[in-house]
Amino acid sequence: MQSSAGILRRCAAIAMLGAVALVSAAPVSLWAWGAEGHRITGLVAAELLTPKARLRLNQLFPNADLADIALYMDVNRQDMAAAIPGSDKWHYDNEPVCKTKTYAEYCPNGDCASSKIPVYFKVLTDPASSAEARVQAIRFLVHMIGDIHQPLHAADDNDQGANLKFVSMPDAPADLPPRRLHAVWDSDLVKLTTRGSSEADYARQLLARFGDSNITAWQSGTVRDWMKESWTLSSTVTYGKLPGFVCGQEWLSSPAAPQRLTQAYVDAALEPIPAQLAKAGARIAWVLNTALEAGPSVAGAAAAAPDAAFMKLHRMFVGKWNGSLEYRDFRSDRRATLPATLEIAPRVAADGAELVYQYVYDGGPGKVVKSVAMVRIDPAEARYSSRVPNSDQRDDYRIVDGLADFLVRGEGTLLLLGTGIENEQPVEVRSTLTINAKEYSLLRETRSAGQEFAFRHAYKFTRADAGALKSKSDALKLPPIVSPRPRAGGREDRQGVEN
Repeated sequence: MQSSAGILRRCAAIAMLGAVALVSAAPVSLWAWGAEGHRITGLVAAELLTPKARLRLNQLFPNADLADIALYMDVNRQDMAAAIPGSDKWHYDNEPVCKTKTYAEYCPNGDCASSKIPVYFKVLTDPASSAEARVQAIRFLVHMIGDIHQPLHAADDNDQGANLKFVSMPDAPADLPPRRLHAVWDSDLVKLTTRGSSEADYARQLLARFGDSNITAWQSGTVRDWMKESWTLSSTVTYGKLPGFVCGQEWLSSPAAPQRLTQAYVDAALEPIPAQLAKAGARIAWVLNTALEAGPSVAGAAAAAPDAAFMKLHRMFVGKWNGSLEYRDFRSDRRATLPATLEIAPRVAADGAELVYQYVYDGGPGKVVKSVAMVRIDPAEARYSSRVPNSDQRDDYRIVDGLADFLVRGEGTLLLLGTGIENEQPVEVRSTLTINAKEYSLLRETRSAGQEFAFRHAYKFTRADAGALKSKSDALKLPPIVSPRPRAGGREDRQGVEN
């Protein structure tokens, strides 16, 4: 296990990365659905992944966060346009809301969202695709599927998806700069809908509100079907209820003379937003589940399950756990507690089976941090080891007490002894691991030469699920592959507007 100092350093580094990405990506008003909407769709999708899809996703993206992945195409839009000509048009279909055009006319050269989603679904399922190509396909799919559920990414009135319609909100002060109608749907309505809830809380609210029956119903059809839903919503509400809008007549507005939206329009526009965000998340999950379960493993090898002896020893660990991390701050010597969740799953590595620990620490709004560790118990050598993938960080312990009882019962308390480094000084480490069907805890204590053992950190979890593997396919033979986080950077949309 990582020391409390190591955890804090890792938390700080990841938090800093997130802060840099958010600042560099501004202004979010340029983003389809806005950053908030896209992240909500990713968070909804993350809750709906199957165990097998989640494992395969995390082998392509260690510490995979669909909320972050959902932003990739917007954050990197300008670079993508230079590297992949036409990709700036993959965020939408500009099907006319009033006139009639053929698909080839409003999606020339296949450069539109409804054309590219099937293309990258095929890349993700193709055994010949490289791991890098599949990573890119996931980034594109998560974003594009989210995009097409924003109604103005499915319809157009020869106004660049309502980017050329300038409006003000009903209660906006007269001196407030005007908004493009597209921006209102991208961001303003989402903010009004969430009512100050965090993205994670609102995603959970959507799942509770719509439930399994709606989600199952939404996870069907084709991309063109989903586009038609959004186009219809745009036709009947986004444009259809716009005050003074009539097909074939010019809707006069400008930055100097925006039209003020009515409260009735805003109320009508707010009504479908929750369902559109939930649908997007449900369908992202459906596409990823289908592709990742059917597609090849990262190594191109068949899935493999740990042997019976491994599972007998480790089965009690497998599953989802809710709890906390309590740690002692080195500088202040005070204790602090973070809410935490832990998901444990088996995998078969090149040198044998091990457990994948995926931690999520909640440090408050905007301070969610994730980490991964690989854990193995070797009863023959009476050893317990933990390592951080793609790094030199590794902890090895001798199991000095409790192993015999643990081997018989599959649960109990193990006393572990090892060594480590704190403040650049060697220390002796004593860890106490306790696990049973309902609870899992790990206490870490350390001491310098001649000192008494002192508290460093403690995990305390209660089981959140049944924990048992349902099939051999839940365990995969997948070596970890590191892919960089989406790089934040400036980006301009076509003519500097939103779509």
